[in-house]
Amino acid sequence: MIPILSDPAVQERLRPHLPHGSEAFNADADELRATARSPHFRQAMASFSAALASGQLGPLLAQFGLPQAAQDAANKGDVEEFAKAMQESAKNAGEEEKMNVD
Repeated sequence: MIPILSDPAVQERLRPHLPHGSEAFNADADELRATARSPHFRQAMASFSAALASGQLGPLLAQFGLPQAAQDAANKGDVEEFAKAMQESAKNAGEEEKMNVD
C-alpha cells in the first residue's frame, strides 16, 4: 500500500475524495507506513476483503454508483476482476476528464 499511496499521481487522483483540508498526503513515508500497519487500518482492510470475498459487497457498491462490472465481480467475490473493473473505470474517468479539459 505504501508505494501506491506515496505516488504523487495517485495522491492527486485521490485528493478530491478526501475531506476538505485533509493532511493525509502531507505525511511522510514513515507516517504512511505506520498508518498502513495500524490495527484500525488492518481491521478495515480485513473487513473490506471479507465482504468482497463473500460476495456481500456488490449491493453496497451499487449504492455508491460504482460500475456494473465492479458490482458483478464483487457479487461473485472475484477480487481480480473487481480490481480490473475499478482500474478500467478509473482509466475511463481520467480519459473523460481529460477530454472535458481540452
